[in-house]
Amino acid sequence: IVKKEAKKAVASEKAAHYADRNEKLQSRDGERNDAISERFGVAPIVDKMREARLRWYGHVLRAKDNSVRKIGLNLEVSGKRPRGRQKQRWLDTLHETLKRLASTPIERSIGRSGVNISRKRTLPTSGTNAKE
Repeated sequence: IVKKEAKKAVASEKAAHYADRNEKLQSRDGERNDAISERFGVAPIVDKMREARLRWYGHVLRAKDNSVRKIGLNLEVSGKRPRGRQKQRWLDTLHETLKRLASTPIERSIGRSGVNISRKRTLPTSGTNAKE
């Protein structure tokens, strides 16, 4: 987990715990934050951020080659990086997420069933909308 994600996760857990106290529910001292979050139906912030990151990557992959987001994704910056620890790039985080999920973009496009399903709508062969 990246430090920012960890901080957001802690903040989310604190918010859920605070909501529990404010709702005047039974005081459950010693109850874990994840149990409180589960009771309120709050998804872990790390999972939501991972989901949003993958969704955005899908938008970028489907974008036209001359769009700003596609150009930015493939941009190579000349020169050397400064000394010290390297900065975490968006693609580095994305690749780490994909490694955890152990899938590639091609595998995800095939789908869960393992069958490559066309995303285009097929025309009906009969009925009112059929071509004649």
